[in-house]
Amino acid sequence: MLDNVNNQFDTSKFDHIVEGGVEIKSGILQILDCPNSNVELEVKIKTGRYRIRVLKYAMNLPYKYVANSGKTTQMPAFPDFSK
Repeated sequence: MLDNVNNQFDTSKFDHIVEGGVEIKSGILQILDCPNSNVELEVKIKTGRYRIRVLKYAMNLPYKYVANSGKTTQMPAFPDFSK
C-alpha cells in the first residue's frame, strides 16, 4: 500500500499495465486467484477510494515457468485523490 501515486517507474520493464479504481467500504482488500477465487492475500485498510495498478511482466514465458511463482506481477494500491 502506497501513501501516494508512484509515477516514477520504468514502463518498459513491463509487458502489460492496467490501472483502475475501487471503493473499499468494508475496510478489507482481498486478492483472489483465478479461476478458483481462493483468497491469496487479505489486507485491512481504511475505507475510501483507491487506485490499483497491476504491472505484469514475463508474459512471453511458458505458463509452467511462471505458474505459482508470484514473481511476475506487482500490484501497488494508493489513495484516489482525483475525486
